[in-house]
Amino acid sequence: MAHHRIGPIALAFVLVSGATLLAQSTPFDGQLYRLNQTPPASYEPFYAGWSLATDVHHTPFVGISHPSGLPKKFQKDNDPALLSQSQWNVVFDDGIIQPGSSGSPLFDASKRVIAALTSGAGTCGNNFANYGRFDRFYETQGLAQWLDPLGWGLSAIDGYDPFEPYAVAYNGDATNAGLYSTAEAPMLGTTWTGVVNASAHTGATASIVLGYTAPAEGPTVSIGQLLIDTGSSKLLHHSAPVALSLSQHDLALPGDLSLAGLVVYTQAFVVGGGTEATNAIKLVLNF
Repeated sequence: MAHHRIGPIALAFVLVSGATLLAQSTPFDGQLYRLNQTPPASYEPFYAGWSLATDVHHTPFVGISHPSGLPKKFQKDNDPALLSQSQWNVVFDDGIIQPGSSGSPLFDASKRVIAALTSGAGTCGNNFANYGRFDRFYETQGLAQWLDPLGWGLSAIDGYDPFEPYAVAYNGDATNAGLYSTAEAPMLGTTWTGVVNASAHTGATASIVLGYTAPAEGPTVSIGQLLIDTGSSKLLHHSAPVALSLSQHDLALPGDLSLAGLVVYTQAFVVGGGTEATNAIKLVLNF
């Protein structure tokens, strides 16, 4: 990391070097890379989401670029973008594109990447831009093998901060009842709470939450669909009684920096009067 001082202002430059090219497409001006190392938390990285949708009508559409390596620039179009066979076409209301911006992303109103800049003109009187469609890049170059490796048939994902704790529910093919929930992010150094609603499970006495390092989509057995990969490393096993139809799991998370970014795939099981598998919750631990 190098520091350069200009007058009274100190500028800090941080750098992660090296990536492996996985796929590229000239018509859509798209490239997909895998970083050779994970950016550290001190860099405060954010990973952009993406979408394969082509029926995008909500505005604004936003372009973000670093023309010829210059500081970040923004462009905004308040009107619906036009869709062609290979491109999204926009006329920006605010900001202009500049030389050296090719390949920069176009975001929809849900803040997901839908295209990459291929061409355009950036002047006050002629401010249009053409973006190669991400969905066509995805199809033609087989990006699912990297962006949807478990074959879930994803059509979009939200961007995320890998160093921000969060919890998100998932339920495979929706075989299991959605009984397992949380209202809290799993923040290290605090207590995280997961709740299992056993009101519809006659005779329920307790629930068990199991956590592993990988998810699963099956098999489906008599108690429901297994949504955690029991062949991966086990990280959590916690039991809690049922009281007034609810079973509450209070887990004290250590304030351990080495656990920052740890991903735990959890699923609950209601026991007593038979056993029932619930939906699952993905936890990302952090401060």
